[in-house]
Amino acid sequence: MKTGNLLKRWSAAIVALLLTVVLFAIPAFAEDTTDVTTAEETTVEEVTTEAATDEHDHDHEEETTGSAASTENKTEEKKGMSTQTIITLCIFGVLIVAAVVLGIIFREKVGKFLRVYKSEAKKIVWLPWDQTKKSTLVVLVVLVVCALAICLLDFALGQGYLAFLKLF
Repeated sequence: MKTGNLLKRWSAAIVALLLTVVLFAIPAFAEDTTDVTTAEETTVEEVTTEAATDEHDHDHEEETTGSAASTENKTEEKKGMSTQTIITLCIFGVLIVAAVVLGIIFREKVGKFLRVYKSEAKKIVWLPWDQTKKSTLVVLVVLVVCALAICLLDFALGQGYLAFLKLF
């Protein structure tokens, strides 16, 4: 068995293992989105609603409700990274690992590609600086003129539509 084939098999196995770990790690970091009130919060709310007959008890109910809301806010702040962020980081990690593995496997082809790219980049003929400035200025002027034309058309059509509505 050639060394190249062995390297390809091991790299494929490593990538498969990493993908498996990432896919099983995502549910572990998933946020719990269910809104469950604890028994303590329920009993406090029930007691305060039953005892809200006079003004003093009514003030006490507002205080406990406020403390329950502040407890919920504190738990939301402690959650950390969202599921979407974790999934994005895992995907980028897998892509980077895959790129490195493919770069190692196809090292000769990548080297040849980079040498050809460098030689082709040296053949590029750039415009002189004065001509580049003039071309940039022309593009910016055309861009501003088109933006103004679209703005004026939008304003005119909007005013025409409003005038049309006033007829009826």
